[in-house]
Amino acid sequence: MSAPAINVRAGDAGRRSELHRAALSQALAGFAARPVATALTLAVLALALALPLSVAMAVRNLEGLGAGLAAARDLNVYLEPGIDADAVEAARARVEALPGVAGVTLRTPDEGLARLAELPGASDLLAGLEDNPLPHVVVAHAEAGLDPPALRALAAQLEALPGVDLVHHDLAWRDRFEALLAAARRLLALLAAITGAGAMLVVAQTTWAEVTRRREEIAIIQTLGGSRAYIRRPFLYAGAMLGAGAAAGALGLVGIGWLALVEPIATLAASYDSDASLRGPGAMALALTGLLGPMLGWSGAFVASTRELARGDRR
Repeated sequence: MSAPAINVRAGDAGRRSELHRAALSQALAGFAARPVATALTLAVLALALALPLSVAMAVRNLEGLGAGLAAARDLNVYLEPGIDADAVEAARARVEALPGVAGVTLRTPDEGLARLAELPGASDLLAGLEDNPLPHVVVAHAEAGLDPPALRALAAQLEALPGVDLVHHDLAWRDRFEALLAAARRLLALLAAITGAGAMLVVAQTTWAEVTRRREEIAIIQTLGGSRAYIRRPFLYAGAMLGAGAAAGALGLVGIGWLALVEPIATLAASYDSDASLRGPGAMALALTGLLGPMLGWSGAFVASTRELARGDRR
């Protein structure tokens, strides 16, 4: 680290700008002097940051699936078999009159049989039936503002209505899915904290090794009156650039993974007659990665360089 003959405590903006340019040049020269070590450090940091970003992409796709489940708020009310048309209409009116029901759709046994016939292999099985065994179904569309406890209460009210044989809903599945989603979010936060701490430690170790290697040079600068800020500045630039490069590498890795998976996922969804597609990480996750990368690198370099300079003062 060749120190320019500049008073590091100078107050004018031009002199400070020159100091920062010199520190940036020293950091870049350090990278150029050790390209293999720099590349390996960047690779390790990029892989570490790519892990929580990949989990964030998975959580985002799970949330999209959960939104689709939450939108499916229908409760299927199966009426007793064999009831006449008047009883069916009366049951439909009772279901529609309940608080929390935004509307109803009546499905006749013939419509239900036609739906079953569309399933693969069902047509041959249904061809042998003499009579239609399916009941009338009243599909109750719940109001959008109902939470799971209110939906359960509504299902209990529906089951108690005259002429109702069975009420089917997916509330238990939604509860399990929400629990899975909560666990995934907790895992994401944990991975982000662990990998962030790991990235800081990697940069701190790299900075510590560089400070140790240049200990004699730093001692000479201190003897000539160089401040801690002046000595530390190139290491901080190096740490921030390592973090920024790692963030860019992580974004690139996740982007490559998304490109590799988007077509197979779309093909799989199409085989189930779905238009679902793989979504990439959200804008918030991308922005946080781009912001936290340099911050973590700067913090790791700051901790390591400050600690080593303090040790040098004691010696």
